[in-house]
Amino acid sequence: MSRTFADSSECHSVLADMHLQQLSFQRNQAIESPADCRKNYIARQLFRKLAAEGRLADREFRQGPSKLWCDDLRPANVLVNKEHQVAAVIEWEFSYAAPAKFLFSPPWWLLLTAPEDWKAGLDDWAAHYEPRLFAFLRALEAKEKELIIAGHLKESEILSPRMRESWEFLDEKFFGKNTSGDFTKRLGLLPPAQVEVMEEFVARKMDEKERQTCPCARSGQDAYAEDVWYTPGAQSEMPPDILGVGISTAPGARDGSDTPREAASNAGWI
Repeated sequence: MSRTFADSSECHSVLADMHLQQLSFQRNQAIESPADCRKNYIARQLFRKLAAEGRLADREFRQGPSKLWCDDLRPANVLVNKEHQVAAVIEWEFSYAAPAKFLFSPPWWLLLTAPEDWKAGLDDWAAHYEPRLFAFLRALEAKEKELIIAGHLKESEILSPRMRESWEFLDEKFFGKNTSGDFTKRLGLLPPAQVEVMEEFVARKMDEKERQTCPCARSGQDAYAEDVWYTPGAQSEMPPDILGVGISTAPGARDGSDTPREAASNAGWI
């Protein structure tokens, strides 16, 4: 039976678990190299740690209200008329009720290219994004002041200060400066059990990557090893439950009443 989350921290916990599961279960184009795999593994485990400790939730909105949120809201999905007025917004299939804090996230689409699709990497994306973000925030602040003067907006409803604050990277905000940029420097923040299995995890992901990208001879012709993952019996090749290592952050899993997947399912997320 599905249920709602008790607070926004539970929502963050389920999302954190789902991100780690996605990294574990996705075989195609999940990682680029051993270093990239370690970075993704550590980042997701640290995110789970913050979620488990309730440090991602906004105190003001911990108990709600939830807000309508669409992951795919971007210029390409906004239709305008000849007068450049918004006529419609399309592609709402990735919409859901999310913690109010989601509204404080700066819009990624200011560069029209998502961070994960930026070929030069996240740091280069951020360097190009930041000037555009500050220009956007200046325009937003001016509009907010205009609406406040007109009586259409309350001081408590403005978004620009919260967006500016949320631009600070989580890693530095919660764990301090990492001047080297080496994510392995954060390993000491994780439980020993999660550190111990990392190299085994990296080896498995690299093996999956090699099998997915390298042609192999089968039945007298070249084929890609990824084909075998979708044949009868392929379920036996599914990776181990990565959520069972170290801490479990999903609602219900903390007291042992549910597995992480069961908790996420009960919460209506999967």
